[in-house]
Amino acid sequence: MANEFKDNPFFAPLPVSMRDRLCANCRFYRYAKGQRLNYRYWEQQVAVLEEGLLVFTDTDENGQMTTSGLSARGGLISPGPLIDIWGMPTADRDVLCFLDCTVAVFDTAVVQTLSKELVFIRALYDNILQHCVAEKQEFLRCVGGHDSYTAVRYILDWCRKNQIPPLTHEQMAAMCNRSRPTVTQTLHTILMREPELYPAS
Repeated sequence: MANEFKDNPFFAPLPVSMRDRLCANCRFYRYAKGQRLNYRYWEQQVAVLEEGLLVFTDTDENGQMTTSGLSARGGLISPGPLIDIWGMPTADRDVLCFLDCTVAVFDTAVVQTLSKELVFIRALYDNILQHCVAEKQEFLRCVGGHDSYTAVRYILDWCRKNQIPPLTHEQMAAMCNRSRPTVTQTLHTILMREPELYPAS
């Protein structure tokens, strides 16, 4: 049973017996490419992205939707009751499926029991620190605070590191909050300057 998660970055470091227990108390939910969900869909559940690409969005005071974060395989989508986040405004943000996605949702009672074990709680917080803190900070810095080259380069590099299959220019534009023509022009420039960022065809 543990083989279900052996390649998932969140679960791979856990002991086989712990992965077995999680797998035995897990439900898989599948969402189609293009589907829009609300973050509260996973309210009070412990959920991890097993496959696909999720894009988190916020809406500003003018009603304009902007991307605020990304999640690839192994990303903790919701810590459920382990960490109290559901009173925060960001708990109402939308989540977009940019690829077909599979989300693993775990039995709350089992996760609460496992959270008393150091190896599990370390994996949980390591994931939060990497994906919800460090990656999001870098995303906001590169995408929100820099020129188009830096923004598009960040998205391209992030997708390469997370083994995301090639995306359309339209998808990349939505991810980095730029227009499609700007992304297309920028990608041509990046291809000339840093071809190593492109996945091998």
